[in-house]
Amino acid sequence: MRIFGQEQTWRQIIANFLMAALLATMLWTWAQFEQNPNERRVYHVSLEARNLDPDMLLLNPQVLDKGVMVTILAPQSVLRAPLPDDALEAWVDLAGLPPGRHTVPVHVVSHHRLVRILRYDPQAVEVELDRLLVREVPVRPRFESALVAAFRDYEIRVTPSSVRASGPARDVRRVAEAQAPLQITDDHALPERVTLVPVDTQGNPVPNVELTPAHARILLEKSPGRYREVPIRVVLKGQPAPGYHIAQVMVDPPLVTLYDPTGEIIDDVMFVETEPVNINGASGPVTNKVPLQIPEGLEAVDTTEARVEVVIEPFVANRFFDAVPVRVEGLAQGLVAEVQPQYVSLQINGPEPKLNELNPATDIQVVVDVTNLSVGEYTLEPQVRLHEDFSVAQMTPPTVKVVLRLEATPTPTPTPTQTPTATP
Repeated sequence: MRIFGQEQTWRQIIANFLMAALLATMLWTWAQFEQNPNERRVYHVSLEARNLDPDMLLLNPQVLDKGVMVTILAPQSVLRAPLPDDALEAWVDLAGLPPGRHTVPVHVVSHHRLVRILRYDPQAVEVELDRLLVREVPVRPRFESALVAAFRDYEIRVTPSSVRASGPARDVRRVAEAQAPLQITDDHALPERVTLVPVDTQGNPVPNVELTPAHARILLEKSPGRYREVPIRVVLKGQPAPGYHIAQVMVDPPLVTLYDPTGEIIDDVMFVETEPVNINGASGPVTNKVPLQIPEGLEAVDTTEARVEVVIEPFVANRFFDAVPVRVEGLAQGLVAEVQPQYVSLQINGPEPKLNELNPATDIQVVVDVTNLSVGEYTLEPQVRLHEDFSVAQMTPPTVKVVLRLEATPTPTPTPTQTPTATP
């Protein structure tokens, strides 16, 4: 009995001790919370991209620049001082993603044991990826016309002759050359070094492409070659449509600068012709960008093509129309009109092809307007209504006489009456 009682006493002591410890912990936690309550704060956390394949590029890194707004819950004592830089971390995982657009989730984690993440925004971002492409492209100088005139006795060379273009595959594939723009400095000299520009086949700069090296050196060597400006002559092929003619031929630029490396044949060149411009059957303006036919042994310095505009207009002809009826418009109710003469003759000018198709019954209207005119006799000038392509050269007669009268009122016919007859 005494042993059993001792066991019960030890069990009660242990239970009471554990209960006291639990209550003490709860009281300590409550006191700590009362003295150091939790607070919510919103922090801006930098967003980084992880696990991007070495041969891939992120085309819109600006989505990372916006970062992530993270709402946290932490004790006041923790928030009194700035959180360590590594307390909160945000990233997107780009592992294994192919080229194209992708919506990827944002991951946020807290490395501080007392900081809890409640929410964050955005929870996903859209990224655009492309493969990294590297290839060699040629280096070519781009001259100004003033530079050609100032250094016509020198041969201008650019070194290196090629550079490496790297960047997104879709952009690097567009690069045709690395252009070295040559401009005369304020002291009328050429710069020793120029910055290269990646351009496409049209000479337009291509973005997102890095050139290595990014600069080129300019070398001047005395040249036996000679320069000369000659006019550009347009070569036409075919004839305009019947009834049309060539009114004007314009070319831009009107001149081209040629370079003769030997200086021996350029004096024999009086002009440079374009490739033929086809105007066969044309009935309107023809505009084309055509290559120049540069003579063998010569080089075009400033351009190798020209913009040609051929203005084609119809021949202007005239045609006579007799007995065109004159119509009356605007006649007040209760009036009748008499036109003397009732017909006029017209001489009409216009494009020959359309003039031959003009139908006087449907395409020509000759009218006199008697709006607001009352009974009387008037001398009026008829108006001729035509399509805007035509004009009236002459109308015979130029005026007509219009007589307005009251409309005749019909006289009522009396109804005969029957005389009654007596019946015998």
